[in-house]
Parts: sequence; structure tokens; C-alpha cells
Amino acid sequence: MKEKLNYFKENIKLLFKELGKKETRIKQIPNLLTLSRLISPLIIIPLALSGNLLLVGVFTCLFGLTDLFDGIIARKYNVTSEFGRLLDACTDKVFAFSLILPLLFTNPILIINLILEGVISFVNVKSNINGNKPKTIFLGKIKTTLLFILLSLSYLSSIINISNLVIVLANIISLLQIGCAVEYKKIDVKEEVKKENNVVIDESNDKLKELAEEKKKLEDLKEYVIKCKENKVFDEKEKTKVLKK
Repeated sequence: MKEKLNYFKENIKLLFKELGKKETRIKQIPNLLTLSRLISPLIIIPLALSGNLLLVGVFTCLFGLTDLFDGIIARKYNVTSEFGRLLDACTDKVFAFSLILPLLFTNPILIINLILEGVISFVNVKSNINGNKPKTIFLGKIKTTLLFILLSLSYLSSIINISNLVIVLANIISLLQIGCAVEYKKIDVKEEVKKENNVVIDESNDKLKELAEEKKKLEDLKEYVIKCKENKVFDEKEKTKVLKK
């Protein structure tokens, strides 16, 4: 975990350093969009507490759209990276959790989405700890986008009568979250099996190498015996060298 934190720290430093360079500035736009979701709770939660629910819905939609556009821009300019992938996953969870918590008082049904999002986070964190590097799936992107829309509508439901729409969307997202959790778990299991197979292959290669070495020793011994029979001369030094093998 300490290594992951240091990895994030170094890459964030690099991000702001490259912003000062014109030739690499565009490369960091997707990461900046992703990072913006980390500060979103500082804007949205105070607005919610002060009763500005319309602005809460608007800002939640805007920050939610950053999750869509950071990936589009990264792929368009071919600037995808491992750091961007990890940052995207972390900011999505921070954004979702911080926005769901205040809504639980008025929309308790969202606790199901909160728990399922926690399950997805647990599976991905566990996979990362095991060194499997889980990747975001297309279903996960759809789920996250709809989740942000749900949060926007949930805040707006306090001033607009859309409670039924919120309930329907929450149930649909619950199914998507279950699907994502299952898919991420499958990916994790496949990665573990792949690692085990690689270990078996490495062990097999080591065994084959040992057998090849043993075969070489036997061939050397056979060659020495043939030489002795032909010449009827026994070189003690060469004999000792071969027998040591």
C-alpha cells in the first residue's frame, strides 16, 4: 500500500510539472479532468447543506461528465496510462461515496447502491494488492455514468417530484453493480490462474534445463569412455573432471 501511495505522489508531481510544458500539456488534460472529481464533494456537499439543490444537481452532472470525457480524450490522443487508470478508479469511488452519504437520509434505498459500490471497491482493491491490476470494463463505465445521473436526480428529487424515477434507476444500477462485481471477480480469478500457470511453466522450464544439463553430463561421460576405449589411455585429470560432473 505504501508503494501505491508513493506511486500516486510521484505521478501527481509529474502531472503538475508537465503542465508547465506546452508540448506535454495536452497529455495531462484527461488526468486533470479525473482529479477534478476529488474536489467535487467540497463544492457539492456545502451546496446541499445550504439547500441549493438545483446547483447540486447541475454540478453533479458536470463532474459526472468528466468521467466520460477523460477516457474519450485519453484514447483520442493516445495518452492512456496505468496512472490514469488507477486515478480514475479512485476518484470515481471518492466521488460516489461522498455524494451518496448525504442522500441516505432522504433516499434510504441508495444504501443498497452504497453497499454494492463498496463490494466492487473491495474486489478491485484486493486484486490490486495481489498485483493483478484490474482494468475498468465497459459495463463499469455505464454503471458509473448512470450512478452519477442517479445522484443528480436524487438531489433534485427534493424539489421536483421524481422519486419514482429515482427508485427505478437505483434498482437498475443495483443490477449493473452486481454484474460489475461478478465480472471484476472473474477477471481477478483469471489473473490468479494465469499467474499460477506462469509459475508452473517456469518450474517446468527449470526442470527441462536441469534435464538438459544432466543429458550433457552423460554425453560427456560417454564421449570420455569411447575415447578411453579407442586410445586405451586413461587421463586421470580428465577422468576426475568428468566424474565430478
